[in-house]
Amino acid sequence: MNPRDLVKTLDDFRLNLDAQIQLIMLGEEAVDPLVEFLLSAPALHPEPRCLAAEALGAIGGARAIDGLIRALTVNDVRDRDPNIRLSEEVVRNRAAEQLGQLGDREAIEPLLEALEQFHLVGAAEALAKLKEPRAIPLMIERLEDPFSRDRIAEALLAFGKEAQVPLIETLSVKRLVHEEESKGSRERRAEAVRLLSQLKSEKAIGHAQGQRAARATLTDDHRVDQALSILVKDSEGADLVTRDRIFEALVTRAPKAVPYLLKALKDPQPSDNAKLLVIEVLASIPDARVPGALLSLLSSPHKALRWKVRWALQRLGRTIEPYQSS
Repeated sequence: MNPRDLVKTLDDFRLNLDAQIQLIMLGEEAVDPLVEFLLSAPALHPEPRCLAAEALGAIGGARAIDGLIRALTVNDVRDRDPNIRLSEEVVRNRAAEQLGQLGDREAIEPLLEALEQFHLVGAAEALAKLKEPRAIPLMIERLEDPFSRDRIAEALLAFGKEAQVPLIETLSVKRLVHEEESKGSRERRAEAVRLLSQLKSEKAIGHAQGQRAARATLTDDHRVDQALSILVKDSEGADLVTRDRIFEALVTRAPKAVPYLLKALKDPQPSDNAKLLVIEVLASIPDARVPGALLSLLSSPHKALRWKVRWALQRLGRTIEPYQSS
């Protein structure tokens, strides 16, 4: 069977996998028909064109790469049916994935455009494989999207220490809606802290505040600790998902975070809700400084705070007097 007939078989869900294998075995001879098929009009089912993208990725070469790049933007589906838009997004993601695996740096600019214009997760992952730092700020913006957050987060981790400065900087960026910080903004900042807690490096780098110029020399651990201290105060009003992310980050960095957590307990600025989160984290930390700090809160006029302190002390194995409801 000639390449063009084989490409048509990609639409047959009974035979398309066999057809894909045969096309890959044909190599360069199959590239042009595969590119034409990949760039064809959007359809409800993305699988046939995804198989074409995978075949081009397996064959490789300049013409295959050019076809995959064109697939990132060729079809304008902004005014189409939502199912068609979703189908086209799947195809674009598959094309981006193949470009990332091929590793050709000619794809960087088109991938950046796809990430910025279409918020394409596959483009972010491909750019992480290509180690393109210009993608980092664009990816951090996408942490506000709950549907792509997990994949974007993994891609950011692939950049390692290169992502630390932008992640620190985003902690001070709050998007306001009707003078209140939006849910997406809170979740972006909380996720940034979680990611910082997983990025470990001993190299000393400058702490950028306001501008990127270095104003002090701090280890990466100290940078994470500063981020944690910020998020402790910003936990008020956060939804459960965001609070869970903050909690995870604080517990992960527990030994280093203790001084900031203890300071937050004494600071009058954080709300009672924020302090409840602090106490919950401290209850998971076997640190000798913690019980004494918690005991000092038993005289608080706030009943919920006293109850949480008693719960935390019991978790830490401290014997306390029975709770009085007065």
